[in-house]
Amino acid sequence: MGLLHTLHYLDFSEDSWKIVSNNPAIFEAVDDNVVLNIRDISHKEHRLVFKKGGRVEYIRSVGKYRLRFLYSLQCVRTTILPATTGSYKQC
Repeated sequence: MGLLHTLHYLDFSEDSWKIVSNNPAIFEAVDDNVVLNIRDISHKEHRLVFKKGGRVEYIRSVGKYRLRFLYSLQCVRTTILPATTGSYKQC
């Protein structure tokens, strides 16, 4: 399970995600290798890759959005902006 906060609205493509709950909003990946690119509130860029069935809880709270990864996360690549080399977490 993971947690990220962002100031940016995310658009979940209907081709890659389905809504499994509206309150709270929970999206489920319908294919393997579904990617979300997210810039968090400290300006770090995250590339999240999900397996089929991976879920994201997406909630707006006090001027920002909270994303909680419920399961099936394959790996995370974190890149600090601007223009530094990225760091990788093992899958």
